[in-house]
Amino acid sequence: MTLSPFFRLLCLAATLCFAPLSLSAASLPGPDRVRLTEAPVPALIGVMSRITHGAAGPFDLWIDSTRQIDGKVSIEPRQRSSGHAVVFRFDSAVLTPGTLTLSGDTGAAIAGGAAAAQGNEVTVTLPPLADNTRVRIALNNVNGAGLNVTAALGLLLGDATGLGEVTAASVSAIRSRAGQAVDTGNFQFDLNTSGAVTAADISAANARRGAVLSPPPGTAWPAFARNPQHTAVSDVASQPLTRLRWNTPVDMAPQYSGSVLFAHYGSPLVTARNTVLLPVKTGAAGGFRLEARSAASGGLIWSASSDYVLPEHNWLPSYNLTLTPANRVYAPGAGGKLYYRDNPDSPAGAIQSVVFYGAATYAAAQSTYDATVFINTPITADAQGNLFFGFAVTGANPANLSSGIARVAPDGSATWIDAAALMGTAFARAIMNSAPALSLDQGTLYVALRTAATSPGVQTGYLVALDSGTLAHKSRVRLIDPRTGTDAVVTDNGTSSPTVGPDGDVYFGMLGTAGSGHASRGWMLHYDATLALTKLPGAFGWDNTPSIVPAAMVPSYTGPSSHLLMTKYNSYSDGQHRIAILDPNQFQIDANSGMSVMREILTMLSVTPTVFNSSFLTEWCINTAAVDPLTRSVLVNNEDGYLYRWDLVNNQLSERIQLNSGVGQAYTSTVIGPDGAVYAVNNAVLFSVGR
Repeated sequence: MTLSPFFRLLCLAATLCFAPLSLSAASLPGPDRVRLTEAPVPALIGVMSRITHGAAGPFDLWIDSTRQIDGKVSIEPRQRSSGHAVVFRFDSAVLTPGTLTLSGDTGAAIAGGAAAAQGNEVTVTLPPLADNTRVRIALNNVNGAGLNVTAALGLLLGDATGLGEVTAASVSAIRSRAGQAVDTGNFQFDLNTSGAVTAADISAANARRGAVLSPPPGTAWPAFARNPQHTAVSDVASQPLTRLRWNTPVDMAPQYSGSVLFAHYGSPLVTARNTVLLPVKTGAAGGFRLEARSAASGGLIWSASSDYVLPEHNWLPSYNLTLTPANRVYAPGAGGKLYYRDNPDSPAGAIQSVVFYGAATYAAAQSTYDATVFINTPITADAQGNLFFGFAVTGANPANLSSGIARVAPDGSATWIDAAALMGTAFARAIMNSAPALSLDQGTLYVALRTAATSPGVQTGYLVALDSGTLAHKSRVRLIDPRTGTDAVVTDNGTSSPTVGPDGDVYFGMLGTAGSGHASRGWMLHYDATLALTKLPGAFGWDNTPSIVPAAMVPSYTGPSSHLLMTKYNSYSDGQHRIAILDPNQFQIDANSGMSVMREILTMLSVTPTVFNSSFLTEWCINTAAVDPLTRSVLVNNEDGYLYRWDLVNNQLSERIQLNSGVGQAYTSTVIGPDGAVYAVNNAVLFSVGR
């Protein structure tokens, strides 16, 4: 049937007239819902953290409801019990509290808790929560009126001054009120909620000094050169180099050779929650411990000793920690075992151990393994928490272990390969201090191996590609001096590690033939991902792991490469030491050798004359430097005792800060934490630098 225009209009009008009968209040937007339900919209007056202090009753700590969980939150310093509540107070009566949601600073839901309305308040009873926790309390659709309210609270026992850290000021404030009964002016100093401020509260705050409310998760720096590819590229902007925030020794007994410190120190790590993890050498000949320190103050959160024994060495090898994506920190122990600790941001936690060849095997002849099996490279972790490292075996042992490469899974299961059997030689061992690297898809593991000496002072070296799941051999390349075509020098005195670029190419620094070839500068060897194709080398490689520089960081660059290399570029013959940004895919002729080498895009000369020869400049004492794309700069140490910012936009040293008076030393890493603080090791001390 065909309807006339008039009839169609009449039907439409009728439909519109009856439409409200099919709508529910819940389906309407906020203002209409209020009108339909006739529920008033209360206005929030304030939010309080309520805890009962014995017979004195409950006392309310006001919460700043404008502060978000990912920023500076209000602090609850008191001991919490099952009666801890957060109270939302409104300007009018509330009949229904709305829907309660509790979450942490990662957004993960927190189970438990209940909300109840009475009068003009909604009381949220919190579930038991750990100290050093951030919690977001949200009420949605309060009074059925579409009103949503939130508050964030930081739980930090002892922080009576609300600074986000338990400081001497907190202890002093509590002590000044000792002996007082609790009232509205002093209740926050009654930490144990007994009803009076007593010596027990002072003692509790003293025991907590240095504890810091963990910041929301940021971008961690979990390993040597930050990631398994060793790119050393930060995801956050570094802070200005304004002041020395704090410092702490990484070697309690540094051993100098005259005025030179021939010691490699492991890179500090920084967790996503801004805890600094560092290895510390405790004695003249060895001895190590792990330390966790507050990034804000340097205060010690926890420490643990390791029984790690150094392998035979000339220069002091590096002792390195690594942090997995699951926030588990690992450290080497004696006999090839690993120590680990979960949740390293927490003051409390158990140290556990795993042995790649079996805990029972190790326990059956512990002293033998401790004397003959040594982890001799940094540990590299993949995205699943699998660990890779090299180990050296120097004597007979019941398990017939020989030097090799190990893979340890998070559950402790392990695989290892014999390096000599892999190479088909009588002897092979991972190069000391050389961290394994992973391909971009993490399917290939790159390790550097050395074999027996072929002539006095010369050892053959290989870069080897292994399947990261099985450690099966995939490919390898002999490390060759590109000028002479003979073996490059492999030495355990360096710390060069493979770097994998964004295109999959692999870079590895080596000395030249017979050590002094190419003016002792060595070469930055360059291969494709399969190691089958040898590409354009860089003109410096000794004790050097290059950092990756996105080409967009250098506005003056107009070449074809998407990434560049930041590398040390010392000149030992004339003392004109530089750092350089190199194009790995364009060439220039090297003045020292006449060889085609990577083109210099930018270079920066050191600025300070040495004390022994004013025409020589101090060296850039780096292995891997921190690259900061957000400020288009690189953070780099110098043996003059300064930390510098190299501005790649203007090619100038735009900032510097003095760490100490300077010392000749082996090379170190620079690191950027999740809050942008910069960390540098100089003269056996770790410095935190920022605003």
